[in-house]
Amino acid sequence: MRVYIEHYGCAANRVDAEHIITYLEQNGYTFSKDLESADMAILATCAVKGHTEARMFTRLKELVKIRAKNPIKIIVTGCLVPVQKSKLEEFEEVILIPPRDFNALETALNLSSYREEEIFRNHRRMDDYVAPILISEGCLGACTYCATKYARGNLVSFPIETILSDFKQAVENGYKDIWYTSQDTGVYGKDIGKNLIDLLKATLEVPGDYRLRVGMMNPNSFYINGENYTDELIELFKDERMYKFFHIPVQSGSDKVLREMKRPYTVKQFKDIFFKIRESIPDVVLSTDIIVGYATETEKDFQQTFDLIKETKPDIVNISRFTPRPHTEAIKLKPLDGKIVNARSKELTELVDEIILENNRKYIGRKERIFVGETGFRGNFKGRLSNYKPVILEEDARGKFVRVEIKDAFPTYLKGRIQD
Repeated sequence: MRVYIEHYGCAANRVDAEHIITYLEQNGYTFSKDLESADMAILATCAVKGHTEARMFTRLKELVKIRAKNPIKIIVTGCLVPVQKSKLEEFEEVILIPPRDFNALETALNLSSYREEEIFRNHRRMDDYVAPILISEGCLGACTYCATKYARGNLVSFPIETILSDFKQAVENGYKDIWYTSQDTGVYGKDIGKNLIDLLKATLEVPGDYRLRVGMMNPNSFYINGENYTDELIELFKDERMYKFFHIPVQSGSDKVLREMKRPYTVKQFKDIFFKIRESIPDVVLSTDIIVGYATETEKDFQQTFDLIKETKPDIVNISRFTPRPHTEAIKLKPLDGKIVNARSKELTELVDEIILENNRKYIGRKERIFVGETGFRGNFKGRLSNYKPVILEEDARGKFVRVEIKDAFPTYLKGRIQD
């Protein structure tokens, strides 16, 4: 049987899709790159935002229409399954599998027993150049707005040996761009007596010409047993094989809103971490997330967020307008007027674009060694500086390290040219 799979949302969901394909291939299934030649379609969904959820249901309806003309088995997995189970059950003859519930998949398709270590050791990758690796599942948070916690549950960290097996396989297979991903990489190991420092030290003992990107870390996860371990992380990130990139979501510049969101840190703690990293690592890229228009956000709260971004000048700011999600505490709150939320989002976006463009212009004229591993837009190609900043190229150099000169800068990317 030929299987086609689509994945949406975070890198962790992409790894889940790869693990599903690996598991099915071990049971005699074959992977299809197009839906037309497939006997089964798997939709690995995301439910983090309202508009994302709407896209998922639109795509599912399209698959059901296709099934009417070309009989295919449809499986829906990912975070949407637990978050909107009752709505999904309205679709006839669609198999629902909760995220990473391989026992349910085994039962639904009558497969051999799932063996996690074997999946990690023989990981089937869907990308030719980038290798994401899942280091843990779930998180330790209790954020009032987050449906992902409902879908993914509490933290379950994978053993260091299991992760290293996957990592070594990726390096041996020629992958140069490797990601460690989870819902919060910073809390890795807290359930098994380990931590992210232990994992990174073990990883960097693996020889090779690769670059490793570490995914999102919440500000509070920079603390182990109450002690800040930012300095230890900084030293590890100075290794030339580490992308000089930190994704640290603050969500709001108001301590009041952070408390109401049940985010267990203060704005000062966030700034201390942010500035410490910037002072210690030249050209580091610092990314953060902001939720605009949380139900309890006042004009004063928003101004504090605006001022925080103006002060810290992040290289990347992911702005989301608050939308209440099912199974969360925040769904009980009365949302703000949409016009107010849109106006605040627009104001903050304009500031962010101005800051990022100013940051990016500093790179014009510089010559850097980059790894090219992605397809860009309009037929171009995308490489990454050592700090993960994207560089768009006209030349196809995917899978290679090349030296480029930065020719121009835009709010979301740099434009470069390969040097002979």
